[in-house]
Amino acid sequence: MPELPEVETVRRGLMPVLQGAVIESAEARRPDLRWPLPTDFAERLAGRRIEAVGRRAKYLLADLDGGEVMILHLPSPSTIPAASAPSCWCPMTGWTAIRC
Repeated sequence: MPELPEVETVRRGLMPVLQGAVIESAEARRPDLRWPLPTDFAERLAGRRIEAVGRRAKYLLADLDGGEVMILHLPSPSTIPAASAPSCWCPMTGWTAIRC
């Protein structure tokens, strides 16, 4: 489980890559989570713009256009590979993959 300063460091590192990015596609890899994902989860994310990346405790919050918020929980160790290229592959939380 990552500690709070580590989560803030990851948030700051993701901001320049994700802020303003458009989610091209998403893939829900684990349907057996604590809370089930909506059936149209991946479809709802596709085409959405990430307006900001915030943090609440150990969760990252991606503010999407349209007012929805995507909640991300970091895996342990808390690394999310990202590239500064316009098309980056960001595996979020180990169960959802988002291409933006």
